[in-house]
Amino acid sequence: MEPVKVERISTVAARDGFAEILNRVSFGKSRIILTRHGKDLVAVIPIEDLQHIIQKGSNCAKTTPIT
Repeated sequence: MEPVKVERISTVAARDGFAEILNRVSFGKSRIILTRHGKDLVAVIPIEDLQHIIQKGSNCAKTTPIT
């Protein structure tokens, strides 16, 4: 399985560009991790990804490498 490419954005930058982030994730199918003080905080993912994770169970996220 290929690694999922993820962009990391600080929460400060995300606050300023929230609408753009939502559009990139919902229409462009981007995956974005929001960081605070350089540490991963939350992920913004397309709804299809979340549905897949829910259907497959919590082990799905543990087996997909993130870069």
